[in-house]
Amino acid sequence: MPTYLLTWNPKKSPLDVDALHQGSKTLAKGKKFVGSWSAGNTKGIKRGDRVFLLRQGSYRPGMIGSGIVATSAELRSNWDPKQRRAGKKALFVDVKWQDLLPNHELGRASLLKGILPPTLLKVAASGAQIPPELCAQLEARWAAHVASGHQPSSAPVPTDIYSDPTPIATTAQFKQALLKLRAREDITPKHLAMLRAHYEATAHTITTQQLAEAAGYGTHSPANSQYGDLAHRIATALNYRAGEFPDGKPHWWRTLAYGNADATYNPEGRYEWIMRPELVAALQELNWVSTPRAARPLQISPLTFNRQFARFAAQVRHSSDGQPFTSFHAGLPAEWEDYKEDVRNEALRLLNIRSWKRSDVGTGRILTHVIQAIEIHDSSRKIRNNLVAWQNRFGHQKRAHRALLDARKSAPARRELEQWCLDFFQNRLEDEEAFERLRRLVGSRYDLVAYLFFLKDWLRFMPIAPTTFDKAFKLLGVDLVTSLHCSWENYSHYNAVFTEVKTLLRDIAEVAEARLIDAHSFCWMLVRLDLPTAAKATTIPLPRTIGSILPITRPSAPASAQSGEFDVVTDEDHSEREERRRRLGNLAQDIALQSERRRLHELGLVKQDESVRPVWNEPARGYDILSIEPDGSPRHIEVKSTRRSGGKLSFYLSDYEWKISRTKPNYWFYLVLETESTRPDVIIVPAADISSACLAPVTYLASFTVGEQ
Repeated sequence: MPTYLLTWNPKKSPLDVDALHQGSKTLAKGKKFVGSWSAGNTKGIKRGDRVFLLRQGSYRPGMIGSGIVATSAELRSNWDPKQRRAGKKALFVDVKWQDLLPNHELGRASLLKGILPPTLLKVAASGAQIPPELCAQLEARWAAHVASGHQPSSAPVPTDIYSDPTPIATTAQFKQALLKLRAREDITPKHLAMLRAHYEATAHTITTQQLAEAAGYGTHSPANSQYGDLAHRIATALNYRAGEFPDGKPHWWRTLAYGNADATYNPEGRYEWIMRPELVAALQELNWVSTPRAARPLQISPLTFNRQFARFAAQVRHSSDGQPFTSFHAGLPAEWEDYKEDVRNEALRLLNIRSWKRSDVGTGRILTHVIQAIEIHDSSRKIRNNLVAWQNRFGHQKRAHRALLDARKSAPARRELEQWCLDFFQNRLEDEEAFERLRRLVGSRYDLVAYLFFLKDWLRFMPIAPTTFDKAFKLLGVDLVTSLHCSWENYSHYNAVFTEVKTLLRDIAEVAEARLIDAHSFCWMLVRLDLPTAAKATTIPLPRTIGSILPITRPSAPASAQSGEFDVVTDEDHSEREERRRRLGNLAQDIALQSERRRLHELGLVKQDESVRPVWNEPARGYDILSIEPDGSPRHIEVKSTRRSGGKLSFYLSDYEWKISRTKPNYWFYLVLETESTRPDVIIVPAADISSACLAPVTYLASFTVGEQ
């Protein structure tokens, strides 16, 4: 990211003193502050560039501010009164200031100590570009300075024009906009499916390609268009003007999300988008999404899941003549579980919801469609519904849909049930209200209620067989009992478990295309398959410290760049690397979490489970685990699955994590070695012991200006 130096001399521009002090107070209150500043003669400063503010002159010279450019350089009225009276203009930029410290400068003497050259500190005007090779050390020194005497902004520093996390609306405003669109029926089922897929993604972060897959599109382009259309409608309801593409066209997606600052933008649907926290909260408060994972303690240990999945995969191989598990669309899983999708498709055909009218309520017509969608048994096509106990095997009183059958002979019951069906399937009821109303109408027939929710939205709701799934949850270490607990709260937690299993199928089992229905199938087969004994459990070590840390001398550029040769990486290679990185990262986080709890237990802090909190689904924090010290002060832990080669330890670190490690007090790296073994090792290193000399660039930002031909 290009970085520029803006300058200020109080003697030449005394009117800026009050503005800077007011801006400092505004930022200290957690509010945003945007101000205009001279860009000198530099026309190339663009929106999204990084800037530092240098106070010049004899009074306390030094660095006093930093921020992100909000508008590209443009001509405005001159700051100099004489020039202004003469009709001359000057270049200005608007800056979204992140830190302004007019009373706490990073002194000129400190800047001269190997950070910035004297010539740069003596520039005559704003707008000088700071050489890229100096930026990392300047950022680290500035971050340490800010932390030493000022509370820094908690917002991540955007690294491109798409990754600005500044709120555009409150939770209440997002709720009002969503309700307004629903009242006008301006939110289509596809829109809602994509919103929920984005919300349910890990850390509410998703690519357009993943969004396309969740919504049933073949490529990312139509999903991009549809989601952009929804974002445009919400922006209109908010009276919000979305940020722009470089060509000046509005980028409506930024109404709903901002880019992951550590990801790389590209037009092929692989850029990561983080849903705005205010929108996340709005969806939760409206009950448009399942119970949020962040609101519940972590339920499934990745280590436990890994052991259980290994049993599942071994039995699938054994039952498939040695063919390994590849997906839920092939082999034994497909033979056992594909019928559920067929049943749902047939049920939706029989429901024929589009034909329902208000005048049908009370006639029995809607009820007939619903009963047909339950009693599915087509021998010729081998489709039979066993997701609901509808057959008359144990007498009429035991049939799940007995209340529906009986309502055909009772006008009041028929009217009430058909009104519920119409309102429910035509999206006129909130989820909790719909669940509890139906439970009162049909009794606590959990399988029937869950089945109808499954028919309506299988991206969020799953059918249930309480006895079987209670056994599966016990194997996975989930503290949830569904038998005899038919309620909206229980069902919300039930579906949230499958969301978690879906994530683990992707991140631990490397099932890239895992769906919620696949998570449901896995849990069912985990109980119904004759599985082998689980492998030996992982032994969790105490975290240990190491001796001194010495940086490794490296060439200034990668060997491939020096030799002119580059490794060819296919899409498949890239995908496999990402899947393995996620898998090792998740296992390492679980090992480190349990290791930290063991550390606190050894120290006599018996409530260690309450004192250690995983926060890896909150990327803005810049660390994975929040723990405590014996004196009650916080310990910030970043977990890394680490490679050992001889005496060298290596791990990947994002720019944002590095910046946070420089500013957060008591920040530690927990390095997990032998992550996939049953006896891993956890080495802990205070961030202060790792200097910038230990870092090597593995990703580059290429920047240049294009001259006129």
